[in-house]
Amino acid sequence: MALLVAALIGLRRGTGLSTFQRQAISIAALSFIISVGFLALLSIQFDFGNCVNPSNAHPYFTSGRLLSGALIPFAVAYVYGIAYLFRRINSAVPVAVLALIIVFATTSEIVTNYGVFASEYNFFHI
Repeated sequence: MALLVAALIGLRRGTGLSTFQRQAISIAALSFIISVGFLALLSIQFDFGNCVNPSNAHPYFTSGRLLSGALIPFAVAYVYGIAYLFRRINSAVPVAVLALIIVFATTSEIVTNYGVFASEYNFFHI
């Protein structure tokens, strides 16, 4: 969230962005915010009753596949937020920070799903 806010702050004039770049990042950030807000509205608008999916415990907002439509606009704003925060430092620093975030996310995903990888019923063990 902090990087999204940094990207929105970095959209003001005088940051060295062209009009097209400013508009593209603005549209990406707004489309992400609107799509997440729309799913939040859908989650609180309906009473799901005894439904399995979506349910009162797991509404639309918890479905990752529905949020995947907002992934590319989020990634554009996220990467620009990193670039804006580290703009005064060497140009290789934002790339290193992004690489560090990718390594951390990949490692934590592997550790979290280790039980699935080790299962004898996994596709790779068949």
